Parts: sequence; structure tokens; C-alpha cells
Amino acid sequence: FEIMAGYAWDDEPTIHKIKSIDSTTHQLTGITIIPEYHRLGIVGGSFSTTLAGFILRGESAFYYDKYFQSNDPSLSEGVVKKNYLDYLIGLDYTIWDIKLSTQFNQKVILDYNNQIVNNEFTNLITFLANRSFLNNTLDLELFTYIGLSDQGYLLRPNVTYSVADGFDISVGSNIFLGDEGMFGQYNDNDMVYFKAKYSF
Repeated sequence: FEIMAGYAWDDEPTIHKIKSIDSTTHQLTGITIIPEYHRLGIVGGSFSTTLAGFILRGESAFYYDKYFQSNDPSLSEGVVKKNYLDYLIGLDYTIWDIKLSTQFNQKVILDYNNQIVNNEFTNLITFLANRSFLNNTLDLELFTYIGLSDQGYLLRPNVTYSVADGFDISVGSNIFLGDEGMFGQYNDNDMVYFKAKYSF
């Protein structure tokens, strides 16, 4: 078991939209966009245990006063503070020397209203399959993200070969599937990569 707490900068900037209104006509004359990083409070914890040959693990974090974009016209800068919960539950198992792992992750915005741009619930599943061959010199891996909220997918196959001690070469790919959302928006940006790593 592990517990944690912190007060940190948000990883993502908040986009503040400041409207310019003509004092005579009361019409909108422009919008100034100001990206700004804010601090937020975090409390959470994690656990892991064995269960009938499986490894069961989980973690969660509760975020205080995170800024979210909103379409509420009464907000002067188009942002609103909300608390949100981010949790994950995972299961690991090894069979026939194949390491299998799956995770379910959900983010929930509390005290939600329909004018917030983000979805109230964001659901994501990951799946990992990994096996080594040739005395652990050849490693085959498939890692998959499945966006349940927007039906987007990311497939990441990878092959790594250890040429010598400290010298590895890898080839892999990022394959995006779907039409929108976190992964689908990159549907035309599939890629293949080659990597050589020397450790000393």
C-alpha cells in the first residue's frame, strides 16, 4: 500500500479567453487567448497484491481545483474550477512465458455540468503482451490503448534484439485507429521507428 499527497503545477496549460467588448455598441470586438499554468492539490494512493496467480494492482488520485474549459457565457474567461478523480485497476498474469497485463482507467469530473468542454467520464483500457526468445535476447511486445469514450485505438507493436551486452536495436510502430478523440484524431499519422541504444 502507498499513500501520497502533493501540491503541484498542472501538466497542461489552461486556455483563458478574455473577451473585448465595445463600450458603445456592447458588441464583441475580439478575444485574447492566454495559456496559463495553475497549481492544484492532489491526494491518492496505490496498492498491489497477488490473487490466485494474478497480480492485482490499483491506484487513484483526487485532484482539487483543476481548471476546465467551459462554454458557459457567464464565465469571464471561459474556465471553471472542478475537482476530479482519476483511478486505475490492473491485472497481470504470465502463461506459457507470455507476460499479459491489462488496465482500466477512468477519469471523472465531479459536480459536472453540460457546458464543460471535457466529457464527464473518460474511460481507457490498455493491454500488453510480451514474450522473450533466444535466451532473452529477442523481445516481442504488443501494447494497445483502447479509448472506450470515443472509440479510438493505438496499437504499438515492438521488436527488440540484444546484439551484445548493452547494445539493443528496436523496430516498432504506432498505429492509430478511429475517427476522433484522443487517438482517432491522429488516424493519418501512423509511424514506424527504428532505435539503437548503447548503454555503458
